Amino acid sequence: GYTEKPVLGLYYTGSTTEESWKAPQKSTDFHDLRQEVLGLLNKLSIDQYEEELISDHACLSYGIVVRTRKRPLFTIGLVKPEALELAGIKQPVYYAE
Repeated sequence: GYTEKPVLGLYYTGSTTEESWKAPQKSTDFHDLRQEVLGLLNKLSIDQYEEELISDHACLSYGIVVRTRKRPLFTIGLVKPEALELAGIKQPVYYAE
């Protein structure tokens, strides 16, 4: 049969700052989400990890896998445009799981 396992998923899209006279609006990017994930690892006292580039992923255009002791902890990357188009989303979305 089919078994679901709970996972933490994080999505980033849109702007990280509002436009003002002091600074232009900044769009969310890969590094913003990566910093959130690394912050989570820090809160969990996980400081020994490796990052490996991935280029062949079913849903991501590019990204990294964060591993500790050869075990994957997170996959982080940019969602493929084809997947966004199916959902009617017209802006970049970054995803971590």
